This record gives sequence, C-alpha cells and structure tokens, in this order.
Amino acid sequence: MDLNELREDYSRDGCVVIPNFLDRAELAELDARTEAYLARGNHREKFAKAKAFQGTLKNLNVHDEWFDQLLREGRPAQVVSHLLDDELHPATAAFFDRIPGEETAIAPHFDALGHRRNGATLWIALDDTRKDNGCLYYVKGSHKQKYESKVGLSGFNEFTEGAFAVELNPGDAAVHSALTIHWSFPNQTQRSRRGVSFFYSAASSKGEKSVKKP
Repeated sequence: MDLNELREDYSRDGCVVIPNFLDRAELAELDARTEAYLARGNHREKFAKAKAFQGTLKNLNVHDEWFDQLLREGRPAQVVSHLLDDELHPATAAFFDRIPGEETAIAPHFDALGHRRNGATLWIALDDTRKDNGCLYYVKGSHKQKYESKVGLSGFNEFTEGAFAVELNPGDAAVHSALTIHWSFPNQTQRSRRGVSFFYSAASSKGEKSVKKP
C-alpha cells in the first residue's frame, strides 16, 4: 500500500478500495475468530429470528480481546488514522452478513447521523463480494456535500454520477468517510456476503450535527 496515494484518493473521493489488505494467513485467522465468536453466542440462530438488520452484530471488541486490540492498535486503525491524518476514537468492531435470499435492502445513507462527522469505516471482505450478493455502492465525492440526516436519501442509485459497486475478493478492504453516501441491494444468491467492519471517529472531531431539512 502507498498510504500517501491512498490518502489523496480518500480525500478526493471519500472512499478507497485496498486489494489484498490481508494475506491468506491473516484472512484465515480473521475468518476463524469471527466464526468462533458467532458460535459462542448462537448468533446465527438469533439472526434468523431478527426482524431487521439480520446478520449484523456490533461490539465484537467489547466481548473479545482479540477484536478489541485489532480495532484499537491493528492495521485497520493504522490505515484509518493515516487517511484521516488524525488520532482516532475507536467506536466498534462489527460483523455483517447479507443473508442469502434476503429481501431487504440497505437504503442510501451516510454514517454520521447525529454523530461526529469526521470519521471513517474500514471493512474487510470475508467472502467474494459482488453485485448479485449485495455488495456496497459508494458515491465518490458525496462526502463533500450536505444531505438530510436520515436513512433513505432519495435520488441515489447505481446510475448516479460517481456511484460504483464495491466488488471485493476475500481479504480486500474498503474504507469510506462517515459522510460518504452508500447503500446495498438484497443478496439474491445462495452465497453469504460476510465482512468485518471497524468504525472510527477522528479525535479532533467536534461532533457537529448532520444537516436536517426544515
């Protein structure tokens, strides 16, 4: 990784994709530790009963020291700190899976809904992540605009100027600003789309509120 080049791209676009963020051994460990965490709490059974956000589990770092160290001191923190050019306030490490055959999409939104506006999320793909199994879409440059603070922003789709599908291989990573518009469609396949994400805010962020319409 050329971190300086990545920071230039991130500053311009509000998002970057990092191929081969983890090598094969690192990916295998992340996958194994994630599945072990899910098994300990019978979380997959709980996902099946959830009425909303099936397959999403936050705060892995609260209950697992390995995830906590990775969130605070690992490569995700190092890369995000460089991209933001700031020290970090780690928020949470989370697991997510777009459930095979699901019907619910994630509507266009940005993450800084009433939270610190200067922040970023880095997430690592555990599975092949493609359009047909619910990959994310980012809109380049949207972090420089102001939008209503809500989930379900109108006027955004895959044909929006600057929009692109974030298709990743296992071990690839993507980073987006807390102000970058993103969304995903339902997983229309029988393949999982698992990932682990790391949420941060910049230490210098003052917690400005997002813009709301009158």
